Amino acid sequence: MKAGLSPRACVLLGLILSVLVCGCARVGLRDLSRLRLGMNPDESVAAVQKDPIDVLDLGPIKAASSVVVHWYRLQASGVESDYLLAFADGSLLFWGYPHEFARSADALVVEIGSISQARLAELKTQWRGRR
Repeated sequence: MKAGLSPRACVLLGLILSVLVCGCARVGLRDLSRLRLGMNPDESVAAVQKDPIDVLDLGPIKAASSVVVHWYRLQASGVESDYLLAFADGSLLFWGYPHEFARSADALVVEIGSISQARLAELKTQWRGRR
C-alpha cells in the first residue's frame, strides 16, 4: 500500500489552495480607490482589505534604501491581471499594472517595475513547476 495522497486528492487539494491564494489577493477597482501616496504597507493592506499574493523584497534600489512590492490580482470587467503596489522606504510610491511602471517619469519607479516583472515571471515559473 502506497503512502500519501491519491492523484485525485492532489488535484483537489491544488484547486482548493489556488482558490484560497487567489481569492485572498484579488482586488477590484473600488478597493484601489482607497489607496493614497505615502501609505505604509500595513495601511495599504487595510485599505484594500486583502493580503497580497506575495510580497517582493527588492532591497535597495537607487536612492531608496528599501523597496517592497505587493503583488495582487486585479479583477475588472471580467478580466484578471497582475497589479503591483510599490513601497520605497516604507512609503507607497506607485501602484498600477506592471507595464504602467515603465511609463513613469520617475527612474526609480521604472526600475522597480522592470525588476518586479522579472521576479513575477520567476515566481509564476516556480509555481507552474510545482503543479
